[in-house]
Amino acid sequence: MALLRPKHDRKRTSIRERPFSTLTCPLNGHQVSWCRELCEPVDERGQCGRLAPHAMLGRTQLAIATYNERTKGSK
Repeated sequence: MALLRPKHDRKRTSIRERPFSTLTCPLNGHQVSWCRELCEPVDERGQCGRLAPHAMLGRTQLAIATYNERTKGSK
């Protein structure tokens, strides 16, 4: 019994090339593998089309923002 299955029995993956490793950053000018947070994101997407991590807000950040708006409005 072989450790690896023959090539014709292996499951094919639908992703042949990782999209995050080949996109070019319009502001950086070359291929980057992660976001360098240089652009102003629109709807959580950067200018390159990837999700911009600097545009996403977590549960804690959203709770702080709602608290600040609530207390700011009551003053």
